Amino acid sequence: MKPSVSRDIRRRFVEAAWRLGCRRGLKGLTVRALAEEIGVSAALLYSHYDDKASLLAELQRYGQPMLVASLAEALHRSDGHEPVLAVALAYLEFMREHGWAYEQCEPPLHGNKLPHHAAFVERAEPLLGGEQGGSGAARLQAMHLWLGVHALGMLLAHDGSLVGRGDELLRAHVELLVRGLTGMGTAANAVAAAADAQPQRG
Repeated sequence: MKPSVSRDIRRRFVEAAWRLGCRRGLKGLTVRALAEEIGVSAALLYSHYDDKASLLAELQRYGQPMLVASLAEALHRSDGHEPVLAVALAYLEFMREHGWAYEQCEPPLHGNKLPHHAAFVERAEPLLGGEQGGSGAARLQAMHLWLGVHALGMLLAHDGSLVGRGDELLRAHVELLVRGLTGMGTAANAVAAAADAQPQRG
């Protein structure tokens, strides 16, 4: 099989798997269901993917440009008004719809860069007053904010009724996360500034 033909087939598989996952979730994304969706044999699918994990890894790569674009669009729409909140809400909405593709990912607590983690942190960090790719307080705030928003998004993806009904409640949850983290950052900076201002004792 020519490489170009193989790429086209894999592209068909990924697009069909994405549609199926959006409709049925991770549990509904089985080899049999995907084969039926595309109209091919399960054996053909196995010839392209070793297991479900390898398919999910490709689905995450497929979804990455969509996530990046949704965060950028949310930031643009915010027009400078609460941009961190806008980005956090956009990430939450993306995970509410597509979190099934990320259920088997381990959250990076110490800087392990999963693509969806990096997409959020790199967008949020400059908005929190840091430099992209830095290691200061702004990056820590962005990482902690990601953990909170990602956890909420995965909860919604799994079962939206566990959180409650209505977007207003979800917005309130995210606002609490954003304001809590940015407030903590402000307080920490104030304490550090006060400590620096103290006269040195000989």
